[in-house]
Parts: sequence; structure tokens; C-alpha cells
Amino acid sequence: MPVIQFRRTAPGSAGTLPATGSFRFVPTADRTIPGDPDVIVKAKPFTLPLVDGAVDVELAPTGIGWAWSVFESIDGIRDELYYVVVPDVPGPLDDTDLARVNPASLSPRATPTPAWWAAVNGTIATAAIVGDDLILTRHDGATVNAGAVRATPAELETAAAAALPAGAAYVFFDTDGRPYAG
Repeated sequence: MPVIQFRRTAPGSAGTLPATGSFRFVPTADRTIPGDPDVIVKAKPFTLPLVDGAVDVELAPTGIGWAWSVFESIDGIRDELYYVVVPDVPGPLDDTDLARVNPASLSPRATPTPAWWAAVNGTIATAAIVGDDLILTRHDGATVNAGAVRATPAELETAAAAALPAGAAYVFFDTDGRPYAG
């Protein structure tokens, strides 16, 4: 684990002086150390005081999906919270060399399927006449044999009901090109 060096000063009447305060470190997630058996390291916070304006701390290198949150509390100065990733390199490292990250970008989440995809997938993408049958292909890839191409309006409604999800709107055209809505 690399040693990370934090150095802080604060303004004083005689110029800048070593700052007083503390740093709180918290991993954003539990992590696993592979072994037989694996060891889970819990995301437990710890706090270290600034001594003469300095904190030196060993921080585990971060892996995919987690970072260290650093809560910097310097006496007389506004507190600051930020997140850093720690490389797996020999130390010591200066804290300003660590990349700051947005914690929301750390763990990829499964993208939920938008509700409108259900409607899109249920609509007809293509239609083809195969022999005397009308074959409808929905956007989700499902195919439905809508039956004979020559059909009565009732037969068309039955075929549409079989091919489309309940409540879907559809329009058929008669041989003269006039719409017949179902």
C-alpha cells in the first residue's frame, strides 16, 4: 500500500502556519482480497489528526468500482469532502497527485430498460407476403403469421390481435387505399 502524504498550512498573523485539524478516510465500498478463503475488508472509516500540518497514511490501492472518500477538516477553514483513486504504485505519493473522481461514476449499474421500449418492441417493423399469408415481424424480432392476405375486416382484427400487444393501435388499408382502423 502506498503512503499518501497530506500537507496543509493555514493563514496566520505571522504568515502561513502548519494547519491543525484532521482527515477522515472512508472506502466507498467493501473490497475483497483474493485468497483461500477470500477476505472481505469492510468499508470502515478512520480519522487521523494533522500533526504539524502533516498526515501520512497508507491507503489501499483502489480497484474498479470504489474510491477513498476524504473528509478534510482544517480548523478555521471550511470542511471539504472529495473522492480519490489510489494507484497501485510504490509510495510515498503526494495527495495532490491522486485523481479526484465523481463517486456516482464508480460502479456501473445495469441500465434499466425504458418503459417505451415495450411499446416499440410490440410494433410491427416489417410485413411480407409469403404465399397467401401475411407475415408480420415486430421490432423485438418476434414473427406472427397474420393469416391470409385476402381477408375480411373481422379476420384482419383477429390477426392484429394475435400480432400486437393488448391495447395497441393499428391501421389497415382496404384495396382502394382507404384506411380501416382497428
